[in-house]
Amino acid sequence: MVQIKVTPEMLEEVANRANNTRIALETIHNNLCNEIDHLCFQWIGASNQQFIQMFNDARPKAFTSINSII
Repeated sequence: MVQIKVTPEMLEEVANRANNTRIALETIHNNLCNEIDHLCFQWIGASNQQFIQMFNDARPKAFTSINSII
């Protein structure tokens, strides 16, 4: 028979690390989005519109990936 030798403290520590990582990833994602938005306001031309469209298409995917960590 297999015994699981994980204490509640160990589980809580791992859960806290996972939560801290999720928060860090959300912060990085938000900072990236803010930087991209700022850049786009300063960038004029057709390539800007194409980039904005591509970035906005990818944005929900990145956010979904971050939320799946929860």
